[in-house]
Amino acid sequence: MHEALSDVEDKIRDLPLLPAWLEALVENEHDDSMKWLKDVPEVACEMYTLFRRARQGNADSACLMAERFENGDAPGGSSVADAMRWYEHAAHIGSARAAYRMALLQAWQTPKDPTVGLDMTLLALQHISNDSKSFRWRSAEGWNMAAKIVLHALEKGMINDGNSALSKLMEMDGFRKHPDFDQIAASIRKLSARNLSALSLLVVKSKIIEDGEFKVGVYRQLERPISLVPVPIDVVAMQQILDTEFPWFAKINALVCRQLVAAQFSTMPGFKIRPLLLAGLPGVGKTTWVKRFAELCGVPFRALMAAGSTDSMYLRGTPRGWSSSRPGAVLQAMVTEGVANPIFMVDELEKASSDNRNGRIWDVLLQLLEPSTAKAYLDECLQLPCDLSWVSWIATANELGDIPRPLLERFTIVMADRPGPEHFKAIVHGSVTRYAQELGIDKRMLPLLSGDELDVLQLCKSPREISRTVAMMLERGLVNSKSLTLN
Repeated sequence: MHEALSDVEDKIRDLPLLPAWLEALVENEHDDSMKWLKDVPEVACEMYTLFRRARQGNADSACLMAERFENGDAPGGSSVADAMRWYEHAAHIGSARAAYRMALLQAWQTPKDPTVGLDMTLLALQHISNDSKSFRWRSAEGWNMAAKIVLHALEKGMINDGNSALSKLMEMDGFRKHPDFDQIAASIRKLSARNLSALSLLVVKSKIIEDGEFKVGVYRQLERPISLVPVPIDVVAMQQILDTEFPWFAKINALVCRQLVAAQFSTMPGFKIRPLLLAGLPGVGKTTWVKRFAELCGVPFRALMAAGSTDSMYLRGTPRGWSSSRPGAVLQAMVTEGVANPIFMVDELEKASSDNRNGRIWDVLLQLLEPSTAKAYLDECLQLPCDLSWVSWIATANELGDIPRPLLERFTIVMADRPGPEHFKAIVHGSVTRYAQELGIDKRMLPLLSGDELDVLQLCKSPREISRTVAMMLERGLVNSKSLTLN
């Protein structure tokens, strides 16, 4: 540890440095009538309420303050520095989640010395485990969170030996007395034994032979192990984000997150979900959801438009002898991304051509969705069996009637419900966020939508229409703010 525990104990009695706007509110407390609060903006008032609770030792309120600073839901916008101060304070007074977030932010803030995040969090753990008043860390949630911290450290390369981190945890009385001590300790040992270098896949087990005009080139990478993206660490937090942004897809969010939590217990905890088919009316957000899910999981994403496609070579590879000979799209994605478990989305599956002259996409998918055949899939360009078994397949469809039954039986089919009026705010918020991402700017730089514009958006019939209309409104607002006149 970098500091003696007694030194830290002296520090945690003090509250973190307050931002100027919050300090100004505190200075008004001499007025017991609290009438001055009526002129305070709602966001600042909410933060002040959390502060008063945190000041009384409420760790959850301190953690909520930190989260608001991190997410920008505070006056002045996002402040990682303030978030760090309040996460650390919340961790010291008993918040397991705050200690976990502190570890992640510390690692992100100091990439040249990533052990700082782990060491600081273990320091907080040590103090809390010895503090009789801080009971939270003696709960299953608290020590399971400690195990997650070690998992994060292992996966991000902060530490190479999980047993060393486990030894630090075992020095703490609270951890040894935990009723699930044996289970948690075994879990950490298992994570340590699973070296990140082992979290990879040898896609091609034989040497690729060059023939005629075909040159192996970059595809020689397939002869060496390729990384597997690990299962996300904090699946609960990810589900909360999905439920916030796509509340009308709550069933879908729960389905995929359950699979990811179960995968964390695997001896090979790479990211993968079972084949999933989202069926529902066009425009309800199916494709947008898949893209966001892939982004949150940190997994490369590729989309295949099945509508009008009359050739399956895109997936099975172009045979040698053709001037444009090249491997299938899955292998191309693996080489480009350096990852063996991307997400492939097949959009509008029911609209794929049924013409069998050049091979149907449906028939190729039958092989790729079956684990036994995907593990040794014959690419027509490489002329070798390739292991594509770690690819996650998600398809969308407006109707199911035209899709062959054998193919449907390989999917978990979930109806993608239409959003209700109660989801309007979430859809608009998501549309604004995506438009800001397209421009590569902070969404706070965008003009606010007026009441009249929101009334117009209420008339839109689908999330897709809302998103398109929001983009046009924001474009018009940006142009007007620059006093430009465009025909």
